[in-house]
Amino acid sequence: LAKKYEQDYLVKQNLSSTYLLRSMRFAIERNWMMEQLEKARKIEQHLAYHDVLTGLPNRQLFQDRLDQILKQAIRREKMVSILSIDLDGFKRINDTLGHRIGDHILKIMSQRLKSCIRKSDTVARQGGDEFIIILNEIGNEKHAITVAKKILTSLVEPINIDHHICRLTCSIGISLYPSDGQTASNLVKHAEIAMHRAKKQGRNTYQLYNLSMDAEALERLELENNLHTAIERREFKLLYQPKLNLTNGRIEGVEALIRWNHPTLGRISPNKFIPLAEETGLIEQLGEWVLHSACIHAKSLIQEGFPGIRFSVNLSNKQFRNKHLHEMIEQILNKTGLPPEHLGLEITESSVMKDVSYTIKVLRKLKEKGIKIFIDDFGTGYSSLSYLKKLPIDVLKIDRSFLEGVPEDKENKSISSAIIFLAHNLGMQVVAEGVETPRQLSFLRSMRCNYIQGFLFSKPLDFEDLKLLLKEYRNI
Repeated sequence: LAKKYEQDYLVKQNLSSTYLLRSMRFAIERNWMMEQLEKARKIEQHLAYHDVLTGLPNRQLFQDRLDQILKQAIRREKMVSILSIDLDGFKRINDTLGHRIGDHILKIMSQRLKSCIRKSDTVARQGGDEFIIILNEIGNEKHAITVAKKILTSLVEPINIDHHICRLTCSIGISLYPSDGQTASNLVKHAEIAMHRAKKQGRNTYQLYNLSMDAEALERLELENNLHTAIERREFKLLYQPKLNLTNGRIEGVEALIRWNHPTLGRISPNKFIPLAEETGLIEQLGEWVLHSACIHAKSLIQEGFPGIRFSVNLSNKQFRNKHLHEMIEQILNKTGLPPEHLGLEITESSVMKDVSYTIKVLRKLKEKGIKIFIDDFGTGYSSLSYLKKLPIDVLKIDRSFLEGVPEDKENKSISSAIIFLAHNLGMQVVAEGVETPRQLSFLRSMRCNYIQGFLFSKPLDFEDLKLLLKEYRNI
C-alpha cells in the first residue's frame, strides 16, 4: 500500500511539473509571438511610409510632412522651399548595365542627397529616378540655391561599380513658399515645372520657378493633347530633301522629313513635337506612319519611271529597339510593294552604340533584305572605332555642325576630312548634310565626298515638287 501511495505521489508530481513546464513554455511563446507581431507591425508601418529600395520617405509620408511643415510656416511666417530632382540619363544606365546596377546607384544617390540637407529637412523618393526635398524654415531663396548647387556637385561624383564608372548629373527645380504657391500641391507642381525647364536648359543645372513657366507648361499640355489626334486628322505631311551624287551629278536619294501643320496653331517645329512624341510614347506610331507614307511615294516614283531613287527614313531609338521592327518593315514593304533596295534607314550614332551586339544582329537582318543603313549625325555620339568597323553600315552622314564655317574653320575642316577619310577606308560612303555655300561644296568635292544635301542644292520639297525636280534633272 505504501508503495502504491508512493507511485501515485510521483505521478502527481510529474503531472504538476509537466503542467508548470507547459505553462512556462506557453508564456514564453506568447511573449515571443507578441514581440514578433510588434516587429511585424513596425515593419509594416515603415513599409507603408518608406520607399522599399532606398529607405527614404515615400509620397505619402512626404505629403504628411509637407502639410505639417506648411502649417508651422503659416503660424511662424517662415519660408519653405521644395526641390524637385530628376537624374539625367538614368534610363540609359538601366538599359545598358541592368536594373541591379541601376538600383545600387539609386541607393548611393539617396545617401548623397541626405548628406546635402539638414536633419530638419526631408528628402523623399517620388518614384523611378525622381526625388523631392523639403527645406524647412529657410531665410531666403539663396539657401535653396546653395543646397541645389551642393546637390549638383555631390551627385556628379563618379560611381565605380562592377568595373563600370558611372557619372550622373541631375536637373533641379525650385519653388518657394509663400511666393510660388500657398498649397502643397501647387508648390510641388511648380517645382516640377521648374525642373523640366532645367532639363530643357541642358541639364546638370537648377531653375527657380517663375510665372512664365506656367504658360509654357500649358502650351506643352495642349501640344500633347493635339499630338494624339494629329495622325487621325491627317495633319502631318512629308517633305523630301534630295541627295545629290557629286560624282555623276544625279539625284539618287531623298530623306523623308515630317512636318506638322496644325489647323489653328499653324506650323509646329519638329524640334517641339518630336521630343514630345518620344516622351509620350507616340514616336513609334508616328514613325510607322512616316515609313508607310514614304514607301507609298517611293513605289509611286518607280511606277512613274524614276527607278533609281532611294527613300531614307529616320528611325527613333525607341523604334530601333522594338523587337518587332523587322516584322513591321517587312509588312509595310509587302503592303506597298516597294522593293527593299529602294529603302534606306537612318539611325543616330547614339542609338547604334547603346547595345552593339543587338545592333549588329538587327542591322544584318535588315541588310540581308537589301535595305541600306545610314548612320545619322556622325561625330556627335562618341562611338568606338573598334565597334564601328564591325557594324554593317553603308553610309555615314556628317553632322551639319561640322560643316559650319568650312573651309575657314580649321577644326571643323579637320573633323569633316577625318570622317570622310575614315568612311572611305571602312568601305562606306559619305553624305554631307547642311551644305549651304559654294565654298563648302568645293571643299567636299576636293575630299571626294559622295553625296550632299542642303539648301545650296535644294530645300525640302513636297512630293509633287520633288517629281518636278526629278524630271528636270532627268532632262539635263
